[in-house]
Amino acid sequence: MLNGAGGSNGPQSYQVVNCGQVGYGTHDERLFYDLLGADYHPDLVLVGMTWRDDMSVWDEMSPPELGRLETLFFSIRALRGHLNAGPHIDFKRCVEELKNLDQAVQRRGASLAVFIFRNNADYAGSTESGRTWNKLTATLSDGLRGSSIPVLDTGTVLKQGNTDDLKANVAVPQDPNETAHTIAARELLPFLRARRLVAQ
Repeated sequence: MLNGAGGSNGPQSYQVVNCGQVGYGTHDERLFYDLLGADYHPDLVLVGMTWRDDMSVWDEMSPPELGRLETLFFSIRALRGHLNAGPHIDFKRCVEELKNLDQAVQRRGASLAVFIFRNNADYAGSTESGRTWNKLTATLSDGLRGSSIPVLDTGTVLKQGNTDDLKANVAVPQDPNETAHTIAARELLPFLRARRLVAQ
C-alpha cells in the first residue's frame, strides 16, 4: 500500500520490516527494539497493541517459585481474584514502556506510533472482554495525552463488519485473520499520512 499509493511528491519507496512476535508484551517489544530493532535504523516504529500486552506470555506461563507458606497465601489471593472476577490487567505499565520506547526511538531520529488492534465491538462494556479492551483504550488515551505518540483505535472500523468474520480462529477470539489485518492497514495509511509519518 505504501509503495503503490504514491502521493503528492510522486512514487515513494518504503521497506517494511515486520518484527511482531506472538507472546510479546509491550515490555518485550521495547527490549526487542533496544537489542535488535534499532539496528534496522527505522524511520518509523509502529506498535500494535492488544488486550494481552500488559505482560508477555512468558510472565503468564511462569509462576513464581514459592515455599509452602508463600504457596498458601498465593493460593488464597488467586482464589479471591477468581471469586471477584473482573479485568485484572493493568495497562499503566504499557504506557510507561511506550514512553520509554518513544524516547529511545526519538534519540535515533525516528518516530513512534501506536495502534490498538481491537477486534471486539463491545464498546458499551457489557462483557468482560469489552471492558478489558475499553480499559486498554482509556489507559492509553489518558496516559499518552500530551505526549508525541499518536494512537489509533482500529476497532472503530473493524466493528462495522461481522467480528466473527475477522477472527482467525473462533476458539481464540483475540487472533484476527488476514481480512482484519487488511482493514487495519487501510485505516493506518491515512492515519500515518495525516501525522506526516509517511509521505502524503
